[in-house]
Amino acid sequence: MTTNRFSVTDLDFDEIKQNLKEFLRSQTTFSDYNFEGSGLNVLLDILAYNTHYNAYYLNMVANESFLDSSILRNSKTYPPTIVFSLLCSMRSVLFAMLAFLFSQIP
Repeated sequence: MTTNRFSVTDLDFDEIKQNLKEFLRSQTTFSDYNFEGSGLNVLLDILAYNTHYNAYYLNMVANESFLDSSILRNSKTYPPTIVFSLLCSMRSVLFAMLAFLFSQIP
């Protein structure tokens, strides 16, 4: 039995891209696509890179949120509301980017 769930626990670029391919292959719309030689491969590269970049960014933001793991001096003096607003803005940018990319697929 195939599942239509997308694994979001991987942080490596190649694993993210492979998970995206497997997820799209499980969909009826993309079941017969060749992801290696098509323009869809470029979109998968962009999505995987963006996911990898955001995972790294959010990991660094999370590290800077705690006094024990923060590296920057400003992280120890900023109020927590600024960090939260940064996280919310990154989330809205990601959703807008994904919506645009999937709206371009016929």
